[in-house]
Amino acid sequence: TSYEIIISDNASTDGTKDLVLRYQKQGYPISYHRFKHKVAPQRNVLKGFYLAKGKYIFMLGDDDAILKIDTLKKIYQQANRYHPGFMKISVIFYYENLETINDIYKGLLLPSGNKHIPLKYPALPLEMSDKFLEFISGSIYKNDRKLLSYLNHDDVLYFSLPLIYELSFRYGAVFLGNQYIIGRYFETGHFFYNFIEPKFSLDTLLNNAKNYLKDSESYQIFDQKQRRSALLHVVNWRLILSPKLLAVYINKIYIKDKWRYSNAVYYIQALILRLVPKFILLPLKRIYIFWNKKSIKNAIITKDLSYVLKSFINNIQ
Repeated sequence: TSYEIIISDNASTDGTKDLVLRYQKQGYPISYHRFKHKVAPQRNVLKGFYLAKGKYIFMLGDDDAILKIDTLKKIYQQANRYHPGFMKISVIFYYENLETINDIYKGLLLPSGNKHIPLKYPALPLEMSDKFLEFISGSIYKNDRKLLSYLNHDDVLYFSLPLIYELSFRYGAVFLGNQYIIGRYFETGHFFYNFIEPKFSLDTLLNNAKNYLKDSESYQIFDQKQRRSALLHVVNWRLILSPKLLAVYINKIYIKDKWRYSNAVYYIQALILRLVPKFILLPLKRIYIFWNKKSIKNAIITKDLSYVLKSFINNIQ
C-alpha cells in the first residue's frame, strides 16, 4: 500500500518549509504548499483536498498525532472491505499547554463507536449523530473531486459536514472506535465564537441533515436531539464564556426551534446554568476529568503506540 504526505502550510513562521525540504531530500513522498499570507482555515484545508492524489484523504491538524501504530493498516483494511465514502476514528483532545502526560489524561475523549453504515441509508444523520463531532481531526474522506463543491466555506466547525453526508450517502461510512487521534482542545471564547459566527453551526448541521431525512418525523427527532444537546453543553461553555455570550448562543438555538415548548425544560436549565458562578462548576469538571482520565489512560497505555506518541510521551513523563 502506498501513502503520500500532503502539507498545506498556512504561512507558518516556525521553519516548517525548511523541515519539509529536509525530508523531501531524504526521499519521503511529500507534496508541499505554503500560503504567503494567512488565509481562512477552510481555505488551507481545501488546498490539501486538491493536492491529494490518493483514493482516500486522512486529515490531520498541525497539532494532531496518531495514537496507535496500526491505525493506517486498520483504515486500509476497512477501506478495502467496504469502500466507504467517509471514515472516522475516535479523538482525544488534550489541553492547550501540553507539558506532562497528565495534560493528555485530563483531556476530552470523543469516541466514535464501531459501526458500518451502508450506502443510501434512509436515516443517515440520525445514525451518525452520536458517532462523531465534525472536526477534521481523525476524518478520512474518499477522494471524489466531483463532490468538493459540497464543502461549506462559511462554517469553521462544519466545514466538511455537507461533504461527509454526501460521501456517506453515496458510498457508506465506517467508524473505528478503537483507533484514536490525539489533538489540541482550545478552551477559549475565541474558539467558541467560531460556532456562532459568521454562521451558526447548529443551523448548518440541521439544514444539511434535512436533505437526508425525508420524512418529517425523523427530522423532528433529529432537530430536538441536536437542540437539546446544544443546550446541555451550556454547562461546559460556562467555564470559559460570559453569561452575555451564552445568552446569544441560547437565543440562536431558540429562534428557529419549532418545538421550543417541548424543549422548555432544557431552555430553563440552560438559562440557569449560564448564570452559575464558575467556582461552583469547576468541582463538577474535576469529577468528570477523574472518570474520563481512566478511559484515556487505558487507550494510551494498554495499546501499541505510534512512534510519534511513544517518543513524545517518553519525553514528557
